[in-house]
Parts: sequence; C-alpha cells; structure tokens
Amino acid sequence: MKNKKLIIVLSVSLVSIITIITGLTWFAVYTLSPPDKDKAERYFKRDYKSLETIIYYMENSDRKSIRVHKTMSTYGIKDEEVVEAINRLFEKRGYDVISKNGNTIHFLRWTRFRDFGSGIAYSINGIDEPDLQYLTKLEPLSESNWYYYEEDFNEWRIRYG
Repeated sequence: MKNKKLIIVLSVSLVSIITIITGLTWFAVYTLSPPDKDKAERYFKRDYKSLETIIYYMENSDRKSIRVHKTMSTYGIKDEEVVEAINRLFEKRGYDVISKNGNTIHFLRWTRFRDFGSGIAYSINGIDEPDLQYLTKLEPLSESNWYYYEEDFNEWRIRYG
C-alpha cells in the first residue's frame, strides 16, 4: 500500500515537473522569437492614437534627432499630451525606445539580447523608406508611411559588413 502511494506521488510529481519544463520552454521560445508583421499590425492599431500624438510632435520639432528611452526620468518635452502618450507606450504597452533621426521615427517594441530589435517605424516625408542602422527587414503596415521593421546586427554584418 505504501509503495502504491509512493508511486502515485512520484508519478504526479514527474508529470508536474515535465509540464512545467515544457511550459517554460514554450514560453522562452515564444518570447525570444521576433513577432511577425501581423502581430506588429495589431500593436500598431491598438497604439495608434499614442503613436500619432508622438509622430505629430516629432514631425514638427526643430530637432533633427530625438531619442527617448523608457529608463529616462524626464524627456525634456513640455507638451503634457506627448509626455502622457510616451509614458503610456513605455509603462503600459512595453515599448523600449522612441527615436527620431532624419526622415525616420521609430518605436522599438521587441528586443532580444543586445543585437536584435524590432518595432514600428514611420517615414516622415512618405517618399523614402525609414532608415535604421542595422535594418534587415522592412514591411509596410496598413497605413501609409508606417512599417514593421527588424534590426539584427549579426545578420546585417554578414550581409553588408
């Protein structure tokens, strides 16, 4: 009788451990793999109002380059509506960096290690595609001038380095 109880307890423990390990493995694979364009499109539509508020501000800024990181305590931006939109994207939506450089404004949303990042980019002039440093993938989204992008330093280095 004691052996049967021990076997049952060990069996349940083994099944539980295998289930937990399998779940953690799938979670790691899911979170480390980059999103696809469809997932980026869903995020784009969900966050459009905040993205649009920030785009309008940055398009009309005299500064050629602006970079805001979620760890910054102040952005040097006086417009409260823009600050609220930035905070919403950082605190509630998981974005990491918002940056304007030349004709491109990009919103870094997904990162993996230090060499890979992806997100949503906007072409200010609507003629040229966004220009990002280690760009390896660029796909248009449903709205004009908006794109899903991927930057991968290692892949870029192999292709162009």
